[in-house]
Amino acid sequence: MEARSFNELKLQVMEVIGDNPGVTSFHVSNALGIEVPNARMCLFRLYRQRLVTRTCDAMGMWRKLLFRYEINGRGLDRIQYLKERQA
Repeated sequence: MEARSFNELKLQVMEVIGDNPGVTSFHVSNALGIEVPNARMCLFRLYRQRLVTRTCDAMGMWRKLLFRYEINGRGLDRIQYLKERQA
């Protein structure tokens, strides 16, 4: 597994969310090949920075909480900024 800076990981996670609205941490971890707890922390940080929105679903017999994430306008602006910065 390659080492990534947080901005690289942030950009990759936001691109996954942008391509697939309503994804969960499990989808992100599978798409990027990272551990689920790392995906959850990255998604939480993006949510706290108001780059993504999330909705809560209660799934399964025990009603375990499942968060679904979508990119918002501020997140799209950040993707553009990070891509320009990489070039």
